[in-house]
Amino acid sequence: MILKDMRPLDVVEGEGFKEMPTTFQPGYTLPSRCHFTSMMERKYQTSVEKLRNELKRQKA
Repeated sequence: MILKDMRPLDVVEGEGFKEMPTTFQPGYTLPSRCHFTSMMERKYQTSVEKLRNELKRQKA
């Protein structure tokens, strides 16, 4: 939701966002902003590597 809707990462620190999951699943602990940042960085690195490989393949 955060990435797809291009929301700022600090949205996960807002009170409303923190309360939302507990409405559906009491006791759920929402991952931290750092968790989402790490996920995005890994996804970015994977995407860059795929793009590089595709460009190398096209060049050959």
